[in-house]
Amino acid sequence: MTLYHTEQEYLLTEASALALGALAPEDALAIRRKLESSSEDVLKEYQQMVWTTHHLPSALPLVSPPTRLKQEILGKIAATAQQHVASHSQKQHESHEFIPEYDSGGIDFYTLDADERSWLPHPVKGVTVQSLATDKERGYATLLMRLDAGTVFPSHSHAGAEQCYVLSGDVEVRGKKLLTGSFFSTQAHADHGDITTRNGATVLLVVALEDYRKSAWKVGIASAKRHLTKMFA
Repeated sequence: MTLYHTEQEYLLTEASALALGALAPEDALAIRRKLESSSEDVLKEYQQMVWTTHHLPSALPLVSPPTRLKQEILGKIAATAQQHVASHSQKQHESHEFIPEYDSGGIDFYTLDADERSWLPHPVKGVTVQSLATDKERGYATLLMRLDAGTVFPSHSHAGAEQCYVLSGDVEVRGKKLLTGSFFSTQAHADHGDITTRNGATVLLVVALEDYRKSAWKVGIASAKRHLTKMFA
């Protein structure tokens, strides 16, 4: 025994459920496809269903919520806002822990004199940095990095590409010694291995803003500790 006498009757019944948003996503998709190939009469009736469901709320009387409910909602909104502010402040503190973000503030040109910058300690021992610029629109940051003699910068991967130009000194990457004027580039999601320097070096880095903000190189500290543990085991 069937509940529907015709295919059209079945389609209109399902269309009413669709208009009310009462169908599962896969069922809703199937009914929409059937409606697209249905007759003009069925489509017109479905459109009337949609119009009716959209205007049903306006036919209901307005009811003022209880004072207690209003206070609870406002209290939750205020608490969420405070958590957001606290979280944002914490993230700003963390991201500015050792390399601040310089932003041009919308101007098309700005300068940083040598006395406006200072070398800030990096989480990796023997490394200090100077932030030069962060470009939020293009998604990259430019900074100087100074490595003391004998420093080992632990291996780490990148969310974005990284370019490195050796301004002075020497660095060794993947077994290749790079002197002043040398350059290397690491693609996104790649790992260039440990970076070492025998006599110290100063390099110019252009890195993805995501890596800059998250300080992806911090992840390498754990790797360096494991490496040292193996060396002295």
